[in-house]
Amino acid sequence: MLADGPCGKKTFAEYFIHRDGYLHHLFGNFFANNKHPSWLALVALMGYIAFFSLAMGPVPWLIMSEIFPENVRGPACSVATLANWAGGFLVTYFFSTIVDVLSPTVVFFLFGAVCAACAVFVNTMVPETKGKSLAELEKELVGP
Repeated sequence: MLADGPCGKKTFAEYFIHRDGYLHHLFGNFFANNKHPSWLALVALMGYIAFFSLAMGPVPWLIMSEIFPENVRGPACSVATLANWAGGFLVTYFFSTIVDVLSPTVVFFLFGAVCAACAVFVNTMVPETKGKSLAELEKELVGP
């Protein structure tokens, strides 16, 4: 997989999360400038889809299967999956309402801020898993 390349999943995710945040910023600027230039929305949306599909789409699923201890991996992955889908549902369900209340500009700048917070979280809390066995990761994360 591409994420297991020379840099590892953590570095790979960090790189593309920054790009996602930047593209949300561009999308916010598009709405702030009265939807001009018109090509900016298309470029920002296509770039976001491409970068999301490379990092924040698959990488959390890969890391999730590696960081939970074996004795709780099944239930923990189930809870994490539930949280992921619940979050996606809430964003989708309330998006139109939030846009009406705050404006598209504020919403996309807010999404960019969430990407920045995600990048800080990945940088500070997510361990690099490249080149480590599941037993080594479990020992590092849980202890002896």
